[in-house]
Amino acid sequence: MSLRRLAVLLSALGLAILMARPAWAELVVVLVLPAESREDYEPFATRLRSELVAAGFGVRTVRASEPPSASLLEQVAERERGAAAVAVTLSPTAVSGLVWMRDAKAERSLERLVPPEALSGDSPAVFAIRATDVLHGGLLELGYPRPRPPDATEPMPSASASSSAPALAPSAAPPPPEPKPVRPAPPVTARPKPAPERTWGVGAGTSLLWGPGPGGGVSGLPWAVAPSLAVEKRWSDGLAIDLRVVAPAVRSLDTGPDRSTIDQELGLLGGAWRVPLATAVTLSLDAGGGVYRLGVRGKGRPPTLTDTGRRGQYNAEWSACLFGGAGLALGLGERFSLRLNADAVVPTRRVEVVFVDQAVASSGSPILAVGLRLYASL
Repeated sequence: MSLRRLAVLLSALGLAILMARPAWAELVVVLVLPAESREDYEPFATRLRSELVAAGFGVRTVRASEPPSASLLEQVAERERGAAAVAVTLSPTAVSGLVWMRDAKAERSLERLVPPEALSGDSPAVFAIRATDVLHGGLLELGYPRPRPPDATEPMPSASASSSAPALAPSAAPPPPEPKPVRPAPPVTARPKPAPERTWGVGAGTSLLWGPGPGGGVSGLPWAVAPSLAVEKRWSDGLAIDLRVVAPAVRSLDTGPDRSTIDQELGLLGGAWRVPLATAVTLSLDAGGGVYRLGVRGKGRPPTLTDTGRRGQYNAEWSACLFGGAGLALGLGERFSLRLNADAVVPTRRVEVVFVDQAVASSGSPILAVGLRLYASL
């Protein structure tokens, strides 16, 4: 075989391989966002779209009113003739995602979760990279070739040009191969402005107060339920300052021939450290200080309050207190969460309820405060 025929054969073979190789840029990835227009999703959608385009995908954006699921992504991808679909989900503390993809023959499909990323100024970029990596891994597992950036250039030999090249002498050495062009780096996109962070929150609900007595024939105060309000300021993804007020916790107290009424008020200010356990569940640990008030009133021979460390009798007593506890929060969409907290409150002194010069009950130490509140982020 002459060198001329060999060159023509090799050129035709290379052309056939390049033409048979599927174009990665023809793979369409559908980006699924909520139906309502929400500014906080835009930084994540913009950065993810940039990462996918830089990786060589064609990207289409679709808005859906249903929550993300594998069946929804499959329907959207088939309708848009896409090879994959990616959904973005935001919670009050993190961003996560769901990726669905199918093979070229539509015989096999995969779904992968994008792990949650705590919300911060860098979370749009981190989430976009993670979602693109998850998509790459799944497509390779489904048999797609490795991606090529859309602006990568490779020389495509022409069979007709090779056939018209002059014949080489048998003794002549073949020409050195042409150097491959340098593949340019993907374009650097400006980081989108992050969505405004909601750093304030308000909560409302109910709390239960109960505390044991000191013993020796003196019981503790009966449990009582009271309205509860809260305001929080978030300093970072995991730290917050929380102010809670429980008042009034009113309950009847048996003081012999006359029934009396006691009321308790509690105000707590402290710090909270929060750790995400799952996409919508967060564990919180809190501690701080506050004030505790106990009042008593009745008809006939009303009872009074006394403190063994002070002289005199009173109808209301104030004392400082320390507290510590834990809680769980369940995210209800982007702005709302339901939180359950249990705290042990330790007043600086114990106050007794005295009726006819006899102690009939005593404030608890510690006092158990269990609250259930609905929070809204502002």
